[in-house]
Amino acid sequence: MMLRPAVPAAETAQLLGTFTFTSDVDMVGGLSAIEIGAPRRPSYVMTDRGDLFSVRINRNGSDITGIDILQRFDLLSAEDKRNNIFDTEGLAVSGDGRVFVSFEQDQRVQVYRLPQNSVRKLPTPDAFATFRRNRGLEALAIDGRAIYTLPESPGLRSEFPVWRWDGRRWDMPFTLPARDRFLAVSADFGPDGRFYLLERKITAFGFQSRLRRWEVTDDGLTRETTLLTTSAGQFGNLEGLSLWRNAEEGLVATMISDNNFQSSFRQQIVEFALTE
Repeated sequence: MMLRPAVPAAETAQLLGTFTFTSDVDMVGGLSAIEIGAPRRPSYVMTDRGDLFSVRINRNGSDITGIDILQRFDLLSAEDKRNNIFDTEGLAVSGDGRVFVSFEQDQRVQVYRLPQNSVRKLPTPDAFATFRRNRGLEALAIDGRAIYTLPESPGLRSEFPVWRWDGRRWDMPFTLPARDRFLAVSADFGPDGRFYLLERKITAFGFQSRLRRWEVTDDGLTRETTLLTTSAGQFGNLEGLSLWRNAEEGLVATMISDNNFQSSFRQQIVEFALTE
């Protein structure tokens, strides 16, 4: 049976463009996260081997014309202060510039202050140890008041557990329904205050990605909307997500793909304009 490619709904997501990210810096590869900075703040990309880069994204209108690497940071381990960490997957930057990073295998969240690169580890709930190996804390998001994280796989559950750190303790305020064998790879709160989840599925024809959105209320998340589902193989292995507004005040979803440090795989930045 031939699979019919799914395409983004025209009324919710419109492809703005794609950009192939290449660099002379050997460590730029395996990109697992992206954070588009607010005006006068840096943007970041992060590898899954513990390297964080501040970058400047050059544009001509909505088209990306190039990316300049400004500075590289070794994301140190909070335990021994050495750069021996890996599987750095989730990235979120707070309003005061703190950088939060989640880890997929050694299930934890660490917080950094740049440029001094000081680091501390947040307390780790016992529940994190129950996440499947290599299916752990892939997604991380911040809403200005708290940090949210969730594992890549729901495990034996039919829902993704979403954990929240409010600065004092962890709790699990809500879950997200898992659908159609997609796995969670990145999350973000948009400037519109809504929660966005990027998901991935591996098919015989390549990677397939999906972007869902929820309204945030005092009682949890409501009004689930699927904004786009890409065709299998249409893009690379999209793993990072950042929501921001462009100069026209339009809402943009920027995604970045992981090439696994292999030149034969695509390392792309893909951007969609979203209808609010």
